Amino acid sequence: MRATGEQVVDGAVSPDGRIIGTYLHGLFDDDNFRHHFIAAVRRMCHVSPAESLRSYRLERRQRLDDLAAALRTALDLNQIERWLAV
Repeated sequence: MRATGEQVVDGAVSPDGRIIGTYLHGLFDDDNFRHHFIAAVRRMCHVSPAESLRSYRLERRQRLDDLAAALRTALDLNQIERWLAV
């Protein structure tokens, strides 16, 4: 709803309601929300619960740590700091 009180339709839903779309960036980044959402959809579709769950937060943190380590190895950080101290 806009500040003017006007209601705005947001996203998309298929006619049968089984497919939804949204533009909310990062909505599924939160592990707890994503796991509960997927569990609810699986129940709705009569699909058994997932055997295991992945932690996006931990995987993302590890990938960023790996990238930082690779950059520290590949770059001359002292030289970059000298360039920035202009």
